[in-house]
Amino acid sequence: MNARPSCGAVAFLIGLLSLGVQPVDAHKFHASLAEAEYNDRDRRVEISLRLFPDDLEEALGRSSGIRVRLDDTPNVDRRAVAYLRERLALVDRDGHALDLEWVGMEIRVDEVWLYVQAPSTVGLDGATVSDRIFFELFDDQVNTLNLKQGRSRTTLVFKPGDGPRTVAFAHERR
Repeated sequence: MNARPSCGAVAFLIGLLSLGVQPVDAHKFHASLAEAEYNDRDRRVEISLRLFPDDLEEALGRSSGIRVRLDDTPNVDRRAVAYLRERLALVDRDGHALDLEWVGMEIRVDEVWLYVQAPSTVGLDGATVSDRIFFELFDDQVNTLNLKQGRSRTTLVFKPGDGPRTVAFAHERR
C-alpha cells in the first residue's frame, strides 16, 4: 500500500502555509529576556524585551482575536503595549503601579525587541515585579529579567506558576 498524501491533502497544506499558519511550538525552547534599568536623570524605568516574533504574533492574535503579523498588522504597537500591560507588572516600593508607555519595536528575522518605559520617582529597589509573558502559550516558558539601578544589578527568573517578586539589590559597602 502506498502512503503518499492525496492531491487534496497537499493542496490543503499548501493553503495553510500560504496563509502563514505556523505551529505555536515553532522552536524548541520558550524564553524571553528583558532588561529594566532605572534612569535617575529622567526618573523613569526603561525596559527592553527580546522575544521570539512567532510567539509574540501568537500571543497578540489570541488576545485580540485576529491574525497578527508584526510587520503589517495595523496598530500592532497598541496591541503589543496592551499585552505587556497585562503580562508585565511593576509596582514601586511605595505601592504605585508603573504604567508602561510604548517607545518602539525592532523586528528581526529570529527576534523582536520591544521598548517600553514607565515614569518612577523612587526607582526599582524594593519594587514588586511579575513577568507572565507567554505563560498562556507555553507551560515551559522561562522569562529572565535583568534589573539595573546605578551600579547595582540583579536578575529575576519567572516560570509559570510563579508569583510576583521583590527587587532587592545587593548594596555595596564602601
